[in-house]
Amino acid sequence: GQKVNEISEQLNLSPKTVNSYRYRMFSKLNIHGDVELTHLAIRHGLCNAESLASQ
Repeated sequence: GQKVNEISEQLNLSPKTVNSYRYRMFSKLNIHGDVELTHLAIRHGLCNAESLASQ
């Protein structure tokens, strides 16, 4: 994945806003970190493990 600063630049948001959105997602999805978020994304077909492994 990308770093918070990279994401914030692409979306024209502050890094603090991007982090706030991440933590809101964690709360709503009842997950506790980036690894769990990544597993959820893979299970739902939002990304694939092969593309993540090459990063």
